[in-house]
Amino acid sequence: MVGDRGLALKAALIEKVAGALALDIGTVRRFGRKDIGARGLASGWATPEEAHCWNDGPEAVLSLATAPPDFRCVLVIEVVPLINAAAAKQDVTFFGNGLRLGFWRLTTEEPAQLEALIEPKCWRLQDGAAILDLAVNLPDSLRLSRIQSNGDDRELGLCFRTLALFPAPQGH
Repeated sequence: MVGDRGLALKAALIEKVAGALALDIGTVRRFGRKDIGARGLASGWATPEEAHCWNDGPEAVLSLATAPPDFRCVLVIEVVPLINAAAAKQDVTFFGNGLRLGFWRLTTEEPAQLEALIEPKCWRLQDGAAILDLAVNLPDSLRLSRIQSNGDDRELGLCFRTLALFPAPQGH
C-alpha cells in the first residue's frame, strides 16, 4: 500500500545499505545540500550546491529505493537546461535499470518537468525494496572551460532541482 510506514522504513534501510536515495511515493525531494545532498548520486554528478545539483559529464546515474510498487508510477524530475551560444539544445534520455524510459530535446533555458512512466517490471528488488538505477544520458553537456576562463572544468547539461514519484493516473 502507498505510504505504508514499514515499507518506507525498509526503503530507508536500503538507502544506508546500497547507497540509494530513499524515495517515498508521493513525496517531492529536492536536489542540493538542503535535502538530497549526495545520497543516491552514483556517478556523473558535480558537488551538490545549496538547492540544486548539476550533472558533470555526458551521463549521470541516480540510484533510487522505494517500497515495491505493484502499479505504474510516474517519475517527475524538474530541471533547467544549460542553453547558450555554445549549447543550443540539450538532448536528454532516461534509462531505468537498462530500460529506455524517455527522451526530451530541451531548447530553452526555461525550467522543464521531465516525466517518465515506470512499469512495475522496471524495478529491481533487493532486500525487500525496489531499486531503480536511473541513468541520465546528456550528450550535449558542455565543458565550461570551453566558454569561460575561470578554471571551472565541469561538463554541465542540466541543473536538477526536484524529483518525485507518483502513482500513474488511470490510462497513463
